[in-house]
Amino acid sequence: DNLSKNLTVVNSRFEKTGKRTQALMVDGIEGMTLKNNYFEGNPGTFNDTIKMTSNGNTDSGMHGNILVEGNEFVNSSQYTLWFVGGVYDVNIDIIGNKFIGCGDHDAGYLRAVITISSLTISDGFKSTINVEKNVFEDVDSAVRIQYGTLTADKLAINVKDNKFLSWRHDKVIVNNNSTTPAKDAANIINAEYNY
Repeated sequence: DNLSKNLTVVNSRFEKTGKRTQALMVDGIEGMTLKNNYFEGNPGTFNDTIKMTSNGNTDSGMHGNILVEGNEFVNSSQYTLWFVGGVYDVNIDIIGNKFIGCGDHDAGYLRAVITISSLTISDGFKSTINVEKNVFEDVDSAVRIQYGTLTADKLAINVKDNKFLSWRHDKVIVNNNSTTPAKDAANIINAEYNY
């Protein structure tokens, strides 16, 4: 297979440079760990801090276990974590991060700090997305997950124990702008103990 295995970025610092700052753009990855990093964007410009994309083939995009833990994101003014396409059979843990001054303040809910806009789950596989113990301060919308027609046998989403200090639009949006309404949401989504 053509996938790169276990991309790891730890204890690194990415600071604003020029008008458009994009710290990482990844494709064709199986397994990724981003831990204890600092990312600073340039306020008022379009910059996705981390963009996970795909060329549309199953040998591209994101696969496997993805861990984003203990990072600080400051002034990311478009998408901070953007899973834009080609997310195949993943387990995603976004845990214990700080998001300060992030999100596109003009576009509203469409550009949430954490945006997962495409999921493809194989038969016999169940994906879990955990967004837990994060701090969102002065953000636009915080979390947006589009899961299409997936049901609870394929997907579990836990958005819990997060601290929302200030936001402009929405804390959590599920299946916004999808052509199909959210299915099985009560069995897929656990959004307890956020404050």
